[in-house]
Amino acid sequence: QYVRNDHMISREELFRYFGRLQINKYGITGKMNEAIGTAIYLGLSVLDHSCLPDLEYRFIRSTMILRSQKEGQKYSDNLLVSYMPHLLTTEERRERLREYYFFECNCVRCKDKEEDGYARSMECSSCKDGICPLYDDSTTLSCAQCHAVSSITPDKAYRLNAEILPGMDFGTKDITTVYEDKSKVLSRRNTQLALLASRLVVQHMNNPSLSAKYESLCEETLTSSIPLGVTDLTVILGNLTVAAKKREPSSANTRRLCAKLRSAILASHGTEKTARSRDDPYAVYIYDIITGIENKNRKK
Repeated sequence: QYVRNDHMISREELFRYFGRLQINKYGITGKMNEAIGTAIYLGLSVLDHSCLPDLEYRFIRSTMILRSQKEGQKYSDNLLVSYMPHLLTTEERRERLREYYFFECNCVRCKDKEEDGYARSMECSSCKDGICPLYDDSTTLSCAQCHAVSSITPDKAYRLNAEILPGMDFGTKDITTVYEDKSKVLSRRNTQLALLASRLVVQHMNNPSLSAKYESLCEETLTSSIPLGVTDLTVILGNLTVAAKKREPSSANTRRLCAKLRSAILASHGTEKTARSRDDPYAVYIYDIITGIENKNRKK
């Protein structure tokens, strides 16, 4: 409708360009790691995928920044990046990779049965703190601690996990109500439950006593699942530190989280000097929080 026929590319060319766009595009994320756009970065399209990558990438507006996971690593076209968010299960990553990039990943992480089993696990009803991992080939669920067989079937366990996927709209249901309901059956190692807890930490940021209820689960499960250098870890620790600061600015817990946050942002965003020279808004915000906590405690 908008291009004259003599200027229009052929159907074959159109699909060729569209295919290149689909395979090579990157989703641009904002300061809180939210999706804000899509772009092509020609120099980076040569980098292949792994769920255990050599490099992590993030954005300062439309500029992509690559950071190495290893000290002193030199750039080469053979290094690997992850096309997928870190906290997805193997099947979720593979499904998206098949849909958008037309291949199936078989990296070391994708072959790790234990990680997915605990990420989707149920709570044991027969012993205290027991966990029932959910594996792809499970016919029943049994506790890793007391070996009791759960009354929850694998099919029901899959449905319970699917009902609280990240970003899901719960309609008229309050997120707190959903969390309280699911926490009765999902284990403390369940990634979906922990992600729901992280949403509640942010939601109740101005009510420190209430947010504290969800912080320990969020930290125990998510921060132990995400390696240093991944931006998601910095965002989660940032939220936990801000919540702890509002509750008790000088407590041992606040200082402990502040130290973890400093290590995380150094790995994911670089030094404070680098962040300020690049005018990196999120990194500057986090370093201001860290500096404020450290200065307050230093004076005491």
